[in-house]
Formats: sequence, structure tokens, C-alpha cells
Amino acid sequence: MNRRVVGILLILLVIVAAILIGAFFFLGDGSNPFAPAPEPTAVNTPVPVEAGEPTEVPIVTVAPDEQVEFVEVVVSNNTIPRGFQLTEAEIETEIRLVDQVSPNMITDPNDVIGKFTRKGIFQGETLTLESVVDDLRSVGQNDYGPSSLIPSGFVAMAVPYTRTNGVGGAIEAGDSVDILISFLLSPIDEEFQTKLHNSAILYVNEEIVTTDDQGNTIVENNRVPLLIEPQGRYEELATGDLANVAPSEDLARGQHVAFVIQNARVIEVGQWIPPVPPLLPTPTLSPEQEEELAETGQSPDGTVSLSELANEVNDTIASLKNPLNAETILVALPPQQQVFLKYAVETNSSIDFALRSEGDGQLYSVDNVSLEYVLERFNIEVPPNFAYVVDTDTDTFEPIESAGPDAAGGSDGQ
Repeated sequence: MNRRVVGILLILLVIVAAILIGAFFFLGDGSNPFAPAPEPTAVNTPVPVEAGEPTEVPIVTVAPDEQVEFVEVVVSNNTIPRGFQLTEAEIETEIRLVDQVSPNMITDPNDVIGKFTRKGIFQGETLTLESVVDDLRSVGQNDYGPSSLIPSGFVAMAVPYTRTNGVGGAIEAGDSVDILISFLLSPIDEEFQTKLHNSAILYVNEEIVTTDDQGNTIVENNRVPLLIEPQGRYEELATGDLANVAPSEDLARGQHVAFVIQNARVIEVGQWIPPVPPLLPTPTLSPEQEEELAETGQSPDGTVSLSELANEVNDTIASLKNPLNAETILVALPPQQQVFLKYAVETNSSIDFALRSEGDGQLYSVDNVSLEYVLERFNIEVPPNFAYVVDTDTDTFEPIESAGPDAAGGSDGQ
């Protein structure tokens, strides 16, 4: 190997060594004072949003040496309608910075489970104290009216209601009921579309023979109408005569049919009464006025008794909301079943309500009931026609008086 080649190799080794030393010096453990400062760490942290809007997740910049504190908040993992009772399946938790959590945000899932949504909630929305309630009926009374009690996909309609068909007045708003409906299937004339039996008019030709002034004989044919109502059938009697055998009742009897609409939600019993507006705040009274008010029950101006007014309003509301005084009941059903119920009301069918147990939302297999169903279900055999029957008319015989203890020889008990 000549000197020229050796010199080139030495130059290459020096260049490689310089590169390695520079890399170690500038890219080592950060002790180089000329090394660039580290980039800040980016932390994905959600921020609170207004109620009713989906939650967005912005990027918050936090320095490496900054101390931050996080907390869990409860959010919805799905879109939830108003009036829905929350369970563990509809909620989850997210990590938020403490500074971004307002006091009305819910941080404990146990504070949500079992409560009702006061409004519609979007997926990912943070749950607040205003978005859930314990008693949905109170919210319906004060905020939204009866519509807050209607389940999603249901519609409500008022139905006539009495103490007899309403479980003796035991039904209240929020209950679930089954609606029992029965009606009559009556035979009709297919052409006239009227109930049987039909009426019939027979015309009999009657000859009327008269004589005029000249002694001529005049024969006139007169049609005499004979009304048969209701029309029966013609039968030949044992005497050979032809008779019209008519039914003993004017209209044919219908056949009873009964069916049930299950799991209807009761929205309101009786008249809907809006909530009473709050009374004005009582003015600050002097000790003399307080003493006078305690003695007389009069307000400071002496014209209105606040206690009497409150009692009168409460008594009026209680009387109007008493289920025993109700004439209508507002029930919620799916639209198709609501049409069935409307048809039953307008055809004057018999409607009764059966109260369900709390939390029973099951749909049972129920058969429609008719006379044929009763005969088959209970194995009832239709009795044949007999030529004789036991006479139950007690007026045809006299009762036999039983003999007393002294009637037969004066029994002395021996």
C-alpha cells in the first residue's frame, strides 16, 4: 500500500471521529448549554360546555414542571330522550382539569343512576344537577306539563273514566294499566247494512163489490198492506195452515268479544290543572304587625287573609284532582294501539282499566275471549233440548209445615 492511500484513510477516520464526538456532545443527556429547550407537553383535556350541546375536547398545553389536578365527571355515552330513567349503561366518566369543572357538574355516577332526565341529552354531554331529577311527575307539573310523562314513541289520549271502570279510583298519574275492551258483533243485512231482523210488508188483494144507482154491480180490487215486524220465516203448521213464525225480540242478539291493550301509561287522572303561581313574598312586619297578624290572621293592610287564601286554594286543587271526581283519564300508548282505543270509544264499547304492579312492563300472551272460547276453554257442553224440565214455580204448591215437638203426642223429652 502506497503512502497516498494511507493518507486518504487517515483523513476519513478523522472525519468519522469528529462526527461521532459532535453527535454525542450535542445530542447527549441535555447537559449541553447550547441544546434547544424541550417542547411543552400537550394534554387532551375536555372543557365544560353549555347544557344541551355536544362536548368538544380541546388541547390544553401544560408545562412539564407544572402541577395539575384532575377529576372525573359524568357524561352520557348515548343520546337520551327526556323522561328516561338512567342506568349504568347510559353513562360513563371523563377526566377533566379541576379548574374546568363547575360546581353543578356531577362527578359521582351514583348521583345519576335511577334518576330521570329532565331534558333531552346529547351523546357526550356533561350531566349537571339541572339535567336530572328524582321525581319526573313534579317536573311535569312545574316545568313541562303532562308531556314530560309520555314515554318516547307514545301518544296520549283522554278516555272516559268512572270509579267503576277505573279500579275504584285507585289509578294515579305514573301508573301502568291494561285496558280491557269488549263489544258486540251484531248480524246485519249485507245490502241494507242495518241490523237484523228485517221488517216485511205483505199486500193482500181484497175485492170490494158495490152497486151503483142503476143497479149495476161494480167490483174493485183493493191492496191491503200487512206489516210483519220483525220478519220471520214461514212454516206449515200441523193443521196444514201456513204461518209466519217471527222472533220474540226485535233485534238479533250480538256475540260478545273481548280483548286487551297492555301496558298503557297513565299521564293524568281527571282535569289537568296548571301549577299555582307562587305567592308574592311576605313583607317584613314590625313586631306590632306580627302580633296583630297572629291574632287576626289578616295581612298588614287588613284586606286579605293569607292563611285563608292558601287554605282555599289548596282545598280547591285537592277537590279537582281527587280521582273519585274524575271523568276522564289520559293514557299513553303507541300510535297504532291508540287508534284501537279511539275506535273502541267511538263505537261505545265497554272499557275497563286493570292496574299493573310497579315496574311490570312485560307483554303477556292473551287470547281474545268470545262465547266459543269460553265453551272450549272450560269444556262446557251445550245441554240438549229436553221434553220436560223441573218446575221451579213454588206458587203451584203449598209448603208442608213441620210438626213441632208437641205435635205428635206431646213429647216430654223422654
